[in-house]
Amino acid sequence: MIDLTPALIGIGTILTASTLVWMISVRLEDASIADICWGLGFVLLAWLYCLLSQTLTPRSWLVAVLITLWGARLSWHIFRRNHGNGEDPRYRAMRASHGRAFWWRSLFTVFWLQGAILWFVALPLLVAVRASSPAALTAVDGLGVLLFAVGFGFEVVGDYQLERFRAEPSNRGKVLDRGLWRYTRHPNYFGNATLWWGLYAIAAATPGRRYGNHHGSIRHCCGAGRPNARTTSSSPSAGATASGSTSPGATPTAGRRRSPRRCWIAASGRSGRC
Repeated sequence: MIDLTPALIGIGTILTASTLVWMISVRLEDASIADICWGLGFVLLAWLYCLLSQTLTPRSWLVAVLITLWGARLSWHIFRRNHGNGEDPRYRAMRASHGRAFWWRSLFTVFWLQGAILWFVALPLLVAVRASSPAALTAVDGLGVLLFAVGFGFEVVGDYQLERFRAEPSNRGKVLDRGLWRYTRHPNYFGNATLWWGLYAIAAATPGRRYGNHHGSIRHCCGAGRPNARTTSSSPSAGATASGSTSPGATPTAGRRRSPRRCWIAASGRSGRC
């Protein structure tokens, strides 16, 4: 029988943490801190699952370290991006739409909803951290680490290139089609999806993979590790798109795109992101 206790403790913990962050957001009148805490939520769950595990294997430590590296970097990046810019325009629009009721509705439509999605996305971490066998790392774990490294590199470099592009006033209204953005619509999103497939591969190296064979595909429907606020007006989150995006997908393609169907990145200083 599957022991659901760690999973239930996990969702209870993340909803409690989301409630605390919500209380701070009410005091600050700024729901954008939900975005900053997105990555840190995964870090919290990874180490919580380690704490709840009777036996820690090299795989357990590997997953915890990889998630800490990714989650801390993402939260720091969003903090730097949002600092001094006030509340994100997406949340301001929600605040205006809900009026005086937004302060309590945001607990359900922003913080608890994102917390529940975060918990679901992190289920492979629970499987990987708690698995006692195989005790040693396998070739599948190696494949997972490789995918994570490729994805993490795409995400970090993509974020850096976009930040540099938008920092130049001369780029206002122009399309970013250099660097990694030359090959893919959103290298940061592509990288995020890739690194999470890497984490799923690490989980798949354990006997617990049979409990999550379809998790990866469902996870992408929920937005992987960086949900895009364009998918739902009720749950903005850390990966919101800054401006119009018309290109067909996030998968890299060979050569430079000549079609105008590319990600239109306006260097307008908006707090949302591509």
